[in-house]
Amino acid sequence: MAASAPPGPRGFGELAVLRRLFQDPTPVLDELAATYGPVVGLGRGPARIVVVGGPAALRDLFALPVDRFRWNHRFNVLGFVVGRDSR
Repeated sequence: MAASAPPGPRGFGELAVLRRLFQDPTPVLDELAATYGPVVGLGRGPARIVVVGGPAALRDLFALPVDRFRWNHRFNVLGFVVGRDSR
């Protein structure tokens, strides 16, 4: 069974968000979380990312078995972490 794509901007709006994300990520991530919730999907085809921004969502992500991740290792999915409270 295929999983549904996480919510997120689509079309030209998505391209604008991706551009802004790589220029100054913190305000963009805050905006995405406020609009779509703690899990947001961006990109198409092999160039996809999922932004996980809530503690509960992160806990659920790391509780998944590694066979649910590409290359069978959950840490391959980690990119960067930003925020006001980076403990």
